[in-house]
Amino acid sequence: MKQHRQRNGQEGIAMIIVVCIMAVLVMMSLALLLASSVMTQNAGRVKDQEQSRILAVSLADELEKELQGNDFIRIHQSYLVNMKHIEKVSRYEALLKNGIKLEIPKARYKFVEETFVSYKGEL
Repeated sequence: MKQHRQRNGQEGIAMIIVVCIMAVLVMMSLALLLASSVMTQNAGRVKDQEQSRILAVSLADELEKELQGNDFIRIHQSYLVNMKHIEKVSRYEALLKNGIKLEIPKARYKFVEETFVSYKGEL
């Protein structure tokens, strides 16, 4: 009888261990599922952000064509600025009258600087 209880006790402990292992495996599976879901959502956001950036650049290109000759200048792929709001242009950036500094790429700097100086001279 004592051996029978001992065996039942050992089987009970073994069963608890098996259940614990199964619970750990289920939790690991859920963690992997959650991680893959987050990665998928982030990949979608990155794709959406890239598409939004392309759309914004395309719209800026169209706006630039429409505003050509109206004191607007493209100082960066992402920035189309009305020159009357530029305080100064120096060291590869444009300082706006509201204190915001916008980067000017090296490839555009000379054109932006010359255009702005010419604009200021016309005023």
